[in-house]
Amino acid sequence: ARSRDVKSAEKAELILHKMLSDEEKGNTSVAPNTITYNTVMNIIAKSAKTPDCALRVESLLNHMEELSRKSGNSTKAPSSVSYSTCIMAWARSHRPDKVRRAKSILDRMKKAHQESGTNNKRFIPPDIIPYNTLLNACCFSVGGVDSKSEAANVIMETLHEIRDSNFAQPETLTYTTAVKALGRNTPTGVERNKLIEQALQFCAADGLVCDKVAKEVRHASEEVFRKYFVNQNIPPEIVR
Repeated sequence: ARSRDVKSAEKAELILHKMLSDEEKGNTSVAPNTITYNTVMNIIAKSAKTPDCALRVESLLNHMEELSRKSGNSTKAPSSVSYSTCIMAWARSHRPDKVRRAKSILDRMKKAHQESGTNNKRFIPPDIIPYNTLLNACCFSVGGVDSKSEAANVIMETLHEIRDSNFAQPETLTYTTAVKALGRNTPTGVERNKLIEQALQFCAADGLVCDKVAKEVRHASEEVFRKYFVNQNIPPEIVR
């Protein structure tokens, strides 16, 4: 499962299809379950050279949802790991729609958790990891002005969602990634400074301002860095 080459991904998919075929023929002893699907999805997601790996991972996720919906059988139902793996696959993608697709999977994950009920131990609520992965997808967005503008909007929406969430607790990585992504997806000037300043204010309110955050702010906007760190508009006592 640690191998990331194309052959490993193709072999994993072939094994899964063989297991499904045998199950249809009545051999339920080899029937794949959620863990089987998650394992195959993880191998494909980490196979950087696999063509359209994110699409292939999402296709498996769609299949799990469809099987669960049609049969009512929870043994193949997606878990939180299934959705997180799919978000990771899109974050690693080179497609121009990667941010939109990753955001869509996170939205599906939140909906699935709401529908699963609080007693479903297999489906833990979305913690900070899928949110950080989505921010990472924004950090490496692909495309022109429209794609970058969409990524910037998703970054700010994601920060708001995290701060409103009962389950996802922001961490330093959340803000370093967000600031870096804003720097990469917004043109130099007033708009970039405004968004980075807002992200930094969120970070300060959460008590997560530190040297790593300051470094990313400086790379993204010298003006904001000077305003808050050189002129000390962020109280020193909340800087870790």
